[in-house]
Amino acid sequence: FVTQPVTPEKWRGLMCFDLKDGKLLWKNGLVYDKPETTHNTNPYCSPSPATDGKIVVAAYGSAGVAAYDFEGKQLWHRDIGPVAHEWGTSSSPVLHGDLCFLYHGPGKGAALYAFNKETGETVWKWDEPKWVTGPRTDGFAGKDDGIIGSFSTPILVKSGEREELVMSFPMEMKAFDPQSGEVLWTC
Repeated sequence: FVTQPVTPEKWRGLMCFDLKDGKLLWKNGLVYDKPETTHNTNPYCSPSPATDGKIVVAAYGSAGVAAYDFEGKQLWHRDIGPVAHEWGTSSSPVLHGDLCFLYHGPGKGAALYAFNKETGETVWKWDEPKWVTGPRTDGFAGKDDGIIGSFSTPILVKSGEREELVMSFPMEMKAFDPQSGEVLWTC
């Protein structure tokens, strides 16, 4: 499974190739004709798709997130708003149990979502705050232009007797209860 933008046609989609011979088996997607920002080295469909062996979920940045069966039929699509960041987005969906986790950002309106993977309904959502930066310590030190963001994909970690969904943000890391979205810790 490979995500692919066709920029002149404003198409964002998912393609399925045969592992044996590379033949394209199917492709499905959508047209997104609203203005969208990204860096010229970061295509509109840079997140990797995720599968649990039954469905495959693709994140299309401003064009939303969609799930497909293995025959290419779209099961659901969610429009969760634009990604407003000059470098675009790159966070991939993560499937776990009955849930699909997706960080939709960075930029204004960024949020970490848990969707029901079968229906696309929102189970919980954590809205990212506006980060207050100090002096830059990264490769942009001395360039305090306020352009920050996270391009991380959340990960699931077994910690003692519980699971944690861990996500790195521009100024901190957080762990969430995967089922409820409750913040378990911040560093």
